[in-house]
Amino acid sequence: MTASDPVRLAREVSEGHEATRLLSNPLLRGFFDGRRLQLLERWRKTEMADVEGRERVFRMMHAIDALERELDTYAETGRLAEMEQEDEGNMNRSGRAAE
Repeated sequence: MTASDPVRLAREVSEGHEATRLLSNPLLRGFFDGRRLQLLERWRKTEMADVEGRERVFRMMHAIDALERELDTYAETGRLAEMEQEDEGNMNRSGRAAE
């Protein structure tokens, strides 16, 4: 097993914590949920001939979903980096104990 870059791991852990904090923020959660409901209602009220209007709503909904997925990815990457840091710390401690 190769050693990981501690600077990269620290950055990923930090970004992961920030993403987790954002995802659990009631204001941001309310934005995501509220905006989705607004867009859904806007889509439902479009005229059948308003293809461009529905497409615009569709793109906005996908942009919100993409932002949320990206934050989820940062949070998960941070959790994995934290586990990797812990594993390396355990290996270093067990290696020193064997000396």
